[in-house]
Amino acid sequence: MQTTLQTIHNWCKENRLKISKDKSALMPMFTRNKEVLKSHPTIIERGIKIVSQMKYLGVTSDCKLDWYPHTQYLENKLLRIRNSLLRCSTAAWDMAFHNLMTIYKYAILPVITYVSEAWSISVSKRAKRKLQQIQRAFIIFITKAYKSVSNEALSAIAGIMPIEQAIQLYKDRRAISRGNPTNAVIAALKKIGTPHQKRGIHPKDNHISVDLSGTVGNANMKIFTDGSKTEYHVGANMVTEKDCKEIHINTQRLNTTCTVFQAELYGINMAIDWIESQGKKTSSYAINVDSKAALLAIANKHTTHPLAVAIRVKAIKLRNSTSITFHWV
Repeated sequence: MQTTLQTIHNWCKENRLKISKDKSALMPMFTRNKEVLKSHPTIIERGIKIVSQMKYLGVTSDCKLDWYPHTQYLENKLLRIRNSLLRCSTAAWDMAFHNLMTIYKYAILPVITYVSEAWSISVSKRAKRKLQQIQRAFIIFITKAYKSVSNEALSAIAGIMPIEQAIQLYKDRRAISRGNPTNAVIAALKKIGTPHQKRGIHPKDNHISVDLSGTVGNANMKIFTDGSKTEYHVGANMVTEKDCKEIHINTQRLNTTCTVFQAELYGINMAIDWIESQGKKTSSYAINVDSKAALLAIANKHTTHPLAVAIRVKAIKLRNSTSITFHWV
């Protein structure tokens, strides 16, 4: 402990920073005899407080790591909000159900699920009961139901997910958005691709325009792509036309777990790969697609779909030497 504190002290001294003793504390983990630590020479010399729980970045951690104090903090904070809303809702101009649901979904639930990927892993039974009580208080207020109604019935009446599932959904969404593994992803779908964003593209180049007028693009080479799915098959294809003659056809069969949207993107990706293989033989290409959703995903510079990102990168690279336009038909 002394070595660690000395290292921190030396670093702060070199960077002209001063440690605030009022904001510093020591929280012994999983120990009952905290009085012994109060007489420790390092504690006395540094003037460090001995605490059983501490709040950091809006999360209250405790020495047992059962997160019950954090749920108590949430209860005190959220029930004050509920009581304030209760006074408004009992007035003559009663608040509508959909307004209360909006407040719950976008103001209350984010507070409960805040950083839940950190604290919900080892939450205790009493902490889980406290979270259920917080949600129950809000649902009874929203639905105006009797206090004797069960939690399952309240969730069904209000159409609100139980708090344990809501926290799990929040954690899965955070994991998927960051490209981390999650148990919510079906094993058969793991090969489809992980969402990610492409960094390092200059803003002046990071733009792809799409013609949504519904007309076929005018270019030396006209490429038509499509993707389809039946009960047992998923496929993508492309056809290249020059001077009203088909000069190239490519068809690929995909995994049955793929969606039509992925098949549409894969067809566009085949077209881009074929253009890349042609070098500089033709000066202009028009890629015609019947899926507006696929084209808008490619045009969106914030897209995280792996196929859409790959198409954007290839198209931006080819644009330096070849004219490529996208058209919805």
